[in-house]
Amino acid sequence: MGLSLSRVHVSVHPTVPELRRALADALDMDKRLPHGTGEALRKPRVLVLDEAQRLPVPALEYLRGLWDHPDTDTALVLAGAGSERAVRRVPALASRVLAWELVPRFGSAEVTTVMAAFHPLWAEVAEGDMAWVDEALRAAQEMARRASPTLA
Repeated sequence: MGLSLSRVHVSVHPTVPELRRALADALDMDKRLPHGTGEALRKPRVLVLDEAQRLPVPALEYLRGLWDHPDTDTALVLAGAGSERAVRRVPALASRVLAWELVPRFGSAEVTTVMAAFHPLWAEVAEGDMAWVDEALRAAQEMARRASPTLA
């Protein structure tokens, strides 16, 4: 049986009801996620929640509660620069982390492949254009770092 991969899109500092709705959307449910895990979390799959550092403590505690349920067979990937600090604010969640991974910056040659897999829109962008966007973003980040090391 293969695993499905879904991305959870949440707003900045979502409330628990907003997080429940985002999870229901990622799990292709017609309504809000039930209070229990429901059938959706019993299916082997991977949910990726990017920008996890923006989750408030109640949302992180809610996630911990979902993944503590014995019937949950879904893996949760919390990603984002600084997300490990956010997760550590909830010791009960941090203690359940299977692996802490630091993903290094992609090289220019890897950006096209990774971005095409990340979102279908990027699959349509010509390789030369993708390289130009990558170079421009790297240059802008370097200028920001030089101007103010705390911004970059």
